[in-house]
Amino acid sequence: MYKPLVTIVTPTFNQAKYIEQTIISVLNQDYSNLEYIIIDDGSTDGTDKILERYKSSINIVTQSNKGQSASLNKGWELAKGEIISYISSDDSLDSRAVSKSVAAFSANRGIVAVYCDFHIINDSGKQIGTVSNGDFSKKKLVEELICQPGAGAFFLKEQYILCGKWDPTLHQLPDFDFWLKLSNSGDFLRIPEALASYRVHNESASYRPINIERSNEIIEVVKKYWDSNPCNNLNKSRSIAKSFLFAASNHFRSGRYSDGLRLLICSFHTCPALFLEAYTLKTVLANIRKHWMNRRA
Repeated sequence: MYKPLVTIVTPTFNQAKYIEQTIISVLNQDYSNLEYIIIDDGSTDGTDKILERYKSSINIVTQSNKGQSASLNKGWELAKGEIISYISSDDSLDSRAVSKSVAAFSANRGIVAVYCDFHIINDSGKQIGTVSNGDFSKKKLVEELICQPGAGAFFLKEQYILCGKWDPTLHQLPDFDFWLKLSNSGDFLRIPEALASYRVHNESASYRPINIERSNEIIEVVKKYWDSNPCNNLNKSRSIAKSFLFAASNHFRSGRYSDGLRLLICSFHTCPALFLEAYTLKTVLANIRKHWMNRRA
């Protein structure tokens, strides 16, 4: 029976309020050949006291604050598993997440990653929705910038080594940058079950205004992808225009309307056909609405 070692890494920084639920969800997996590494990235809120309770069951590494990407890279360097994953310190896994993922790799030997649907939970852990991005499509990933893997994704360590580490210079989208690179190595497979929970709360990135550099990060990531992959049969103009559109939405959401308008114009000039789609206007209006809701909160 195929039962490889699986390593899960959790980077944590000042998440004492949620980290124990994350730990319990990993330790409660119904798959026994499991290594769990937590990188405490300089927490000062009592996280260390919670981790101390579980030191016999997990590998705890403490370091000065270096950021999410550097922490994950450190964890994956230490990982002994053939299959690796990560779970954020405010998210959680269903008890079958690892076993289902291993079974998917076993039945589909050509794939390099598996991902699942996931629940959305609020600050108190109440389920408020479920996300399903559908079966994997490289076209969606590259042209539409839809990042289908999310909470509960697993991938092969050998492919991680070949693709290269998460880019520590990226703060908003290091995961998307990685999935773009990994998609050149092989296909991803979706498990059509919600096997993880993703928490949204006031400190979540999706609720905070984003500074100029981070708002434009999507443009940098997409352009870097096309610089490395100049010849393929996907639509480069649409991909880059989408990156301008998403960056514009980030600026609108953060109240920088002149920056948003400038990038909307760039998006239109790059791919005018994009602006015949209702989704384009919806994206912009949704982020303007987020800005005004945040101002009123």
